[in-house]
Amino acid sequence: MHRLPGLALCAMLVALGNGCRSDSPAGGHRVVTARLVSQHQGDAAALILLPPGLEAVSAPTGTTLVTEPDGAGTRVLLFRDHPGRIEFQLRVTGQEEPTATILEVADGNNLPRNLAGYELRY
Repeated sequence: MHRLPGLALCAMLVALGNGCRSDSPAGGHRVVTARLVSQHQGDAAALILLPPGLEAVSAPTGTTLVTEPDGAGTRVLLFRDHPGRIEFQLRVTGQEEPTATILEVADGNNLPRNLAGYELRY
């Protein structure tokens, strides 16, 4: 029977103990991907109002992200380099999906779209 050296065993126990401990609030921190979904293809830009309390917002390569605090939350403006699917990531606390309001969407010619049928999916 092989024995682990005492130091290795202690290191494993410390690592396991730290893996079980949580310093985050109930529900923890997590990153969710939000996708703008509609019957249209090739969206170029979107303006979305996100609720207060989000920790961070980021966008994939090829999308420019501008955020602006708003009394009702944070306005997020996303510009794609080439029209396509608009998506971004949110760092949130808790398990509930954040609510959002789609304020405006533009097509590949920078013309506003009718917002009927648009939704944000996580």
